[in-house]
Amino acid sequence: MNNRVTAEAFKIKKVKGYDLFFLKAFLYQILNSDFGFAEDYNTEFIALGKEIEALEFNDLKTIFKNGFIDIEQTDFYYFENQMHAFLDYLQSPNKSKANAYSKFPSLFTDIRQVSFDQGGLIIFECFGMQIYELYTASGKYTEGPCHDLDLLDKNRYLYRSSGFSPGFVLEEYHLNSYTKTLNTYGDFDMPRCPNIGGRDRLAIPYYNEQIQRIENFTTPKNRLDVSKILEDINTNWFTSPELHKFYWNDKELALKAVQKDMLAYTLLDRQLKDDQEIVVALVKANGIALEFTSEAFKADKSIVLTAVLQDGYALEFASTELKADKEIVTAAVTLEEYALQFASEELKKDSDIINLAKRDYDF
Repeated sequence: MNNRVTAEAFKIKKVKGYDLFFLKAFLYQILNSDFGFAEDYNTEFIALGKEIEALEFNDLKTIFKNGFIDIEQTDFYYFENQMHAFLDYLQSPNKSKANAYSKFPSLFTDIRQVSFDQGGLIIFECFGMQIYELYTASGKYTEGPCHDLDLLDKNRYLYRSSGFSPGFVLEEYHLNSYTKTLNTYGDFDMPRCPNIGGRDRLAIPYYNEQIQRIENFTTPKNRLDVSKILEDINTNWFTSPELHKFYWNDKELALKAVQKDMLAYTLLDRQLKDDQEIVVALVKANGIALEFTSEAFKADKSIVLTAVLQDGYALEFASTELKADKEIVTAAVTLEEYALQFASEELKKDSDIINLAKRDYDF
């Protein structure tokens, strides 16, 4: 659990999108972005013949009406420390009205994914579109803008640049260290890495409102409470810190947790991650979770067979040797014909397996 933080590490605030002060700053950020959609907003803005500071709410409504943002339904998110710096600037004697909006903190329209690992990482949506940026919990910019961006386990993230670089890039992030590129992929061969976006969550209130509890269960006092919560089909967040602080090194509880949510496995200590009984329970419940396991398990035929019998696509994460194992590939293709694409070149040409694919498909 090294470098893992709590939700309180993320100093983020939320404001209603119809707040005039924030709308003006948001418009400035759109008009000064590098994306083509800014042109549409700029046309409406110029037609009004006003400076941003002079715009009224109805003016802004006119500017945004043909865009991608419903200002009456949108929330804006921003880093609290950046807002403090901006307000300090406004109080300074050397402030420039012309530069005020350029110093406004970046505004985001949604929070896509969060990880409490490595000091905290967060993916924001920008401009109400499929444009994302990655930041640390403290507000340090890390990656983006990207059209696709997912947080993975083992300190990794996968993104597709919105710039001129084609395909996908797999990066490894470490706190206080340089990001390392692990692999690159073409636009049509992106790996099916399960993301951890549903594992860690934030509750962010408007202005000074109280934070609402995310969990729908009472805070457990002991492992018996946790056991009952893990057995409850109505539990809404099996990877809650309130639970995993009990099960991360408790095998009996961990077995229950990984069967309810495969992401619970990513929170276990190394000893339990290497426990065969835990891994069998994991892939039996969700075969694609084979990707989370060690190379030794990906090369274990009994483990991989269990995984592909649950989800044929788990074949993608099997070892090279097992991708050439006819029994494994047969099981995967029987369940999911398109899993054949992950088989060895030799088995892709095997007539028995091709017949199982049920269609004439050029792999």
